[in-house]
Amino acid sequence: MGPDQETGTAAVPGEPDTLDYEAALVELDSVLARLEDGQVPLEEAMGLYERGVRLVRRCSGLLDGAERRVTELTSGADGLLRERPLMLEVDGEAGAEDG
Repeated sequence: MGPDQETGTAAVPGEPDTLDYEAALVELDSVLARLEDGQVPLEEAMGLYERGVRLVRRCSGLLDGAERRVTELTSGADGLLRERPLMLEVDGEAGAEDG
């Protein structure tokens, strides 16, 4: 294990599902840099790859959750702005619910 295993950030050891988005992204960037460098032994590279996959899944899950919380402003008939959940296309279906 080389000295650049930790990147000077306060990385939280353990599973990626404990990291917030920014920390997971920073660690993913570090993992990618080490893999692209090509100087890690095969076993370590395989471990880094697996960790990278878990980090990508964590980031993706956090982004999906944020998307679900996004709202859009709409103008009612009275001209006042109102918030409503943003209807996103999910699995090829437009979210055309009336609400």
